[in-house]
Amino acid sequence: MPAEIGAWLTELAGSRPEAAAEVGAALAALMTADCIPDGPLVADPGAAPPVPADARELLDFQFQQLLEEAQHLQRELAEAEHERERTSRLLAAADPATELHPYLERRMAAAEQLCEALRRRAERVQSHVDAFRTRKETAKAIVTAAAAGLRAREALQAAGMDPAEGEAAGDLAVRLELARAEAVRLAGTGNRAAARPESDVFELSPDPLASGVRILFAEEPTGTITLLTALEDAAASDAHRDTAIDIACELLQEIRDEGWPTESLGFDTADTLIERFFPGRGADLVRRAAALGRATSLGRLRKAAGLTATTLAERGGLSHDTIGRIDRHGARHADAGDLAAYARALGGTLRLTVDLDGREHTIL
Repeated sequence: MPAEIGAWLTELAGSRPEAAAEVGAALAALMTADCIPDGPLVADPGAAPPVPADARELLDFQFQQLLEEAQHLQRELAEAEHERERTSRLLAAADPATELHPYLERRMAAAEQLCEALRRRAERVQSHVDAFRTRKETAKAIVTAAAAGLRAREALQAAGMDPAEGEAAGDLAVRLELARAEAVRLAGTGNRAAARPESDVFELSPDPLASGVRILFAEEPTGTITLLTALEDAAASDAHRDTAIDIACELLQEIRDEGWPTESLGFDTADTLIERFFPGRGADLVRRAAALGRATSLGRLRKAAGLTATTLAERGGLSHDTIGRIDRHGARHADAGDLAAYARALGGTLRLTVDLDGREHTIL
């Protein structure tokens, strides 16, 4: 892990010991797993949000997502540049002989790194917006024309009239399906994550229901967990998640090109990690890590049962958006009633429990 993450974890252990313990247990569970789990502990940060089913609505939806992303990045860049200028003034006024000066130098370096990452991402997303705008309008026009041609022919046949010579209804239907398929393919390139180069970065979510901490990591090299960057709470994750992913991707590429910096921290086992950051708490964290390793998600249970999202939505009386949100995020942002309906649709029962004072309490 970078030395900065080690310093952050040490500080977190002092300021938020229970959140830090969840981080330690999650890292231990990850280090002792046979392979990188696919949830709920670990997620793909590039997962797409739920989208409308109609191809033309889908294109508009993805364009709006990209547009909002571009606007958000411009605001975030302006805030970051303001903070960099403020830090620069403080650094210029600080006495080099005091302990404050090295701290401000590190803060200035971090501010410059953030501004550069935001600027590159803003340029990349804006370029994607400009290219996608023209392509989506062309694709929408093709779908609309194909649908109109088929409807016109079907209307004439329904009225008992012989359609004018031209393409057969079957040929028109094929053309429409091909146009829709191309629009859906194009919409996939409009995914907000599509503006980011593909990477092997994953997101670790220690105690996703409470702590809010997120850690971005990669399996680099194979069999080794490489921590890249961290988001300390839910507010930071909401505001800076995309930028953190960009920074993590860039750091991973630097590591691949140049190797780890000499000041990085390495741990051969989960025990050595726990001993370094959580002395005296090893037994508790090992037990918690084992529990996290056994944890599953409703989405994984659905796939194991061979049920599609459509089937589950019909059984549980849930919308496709709700099913998609639970599959991607688990219980983190879900209503308890929706979780219970999802579990019933699987043929199971949802139970909520609280571990308190060494006892497990069932909540009704």
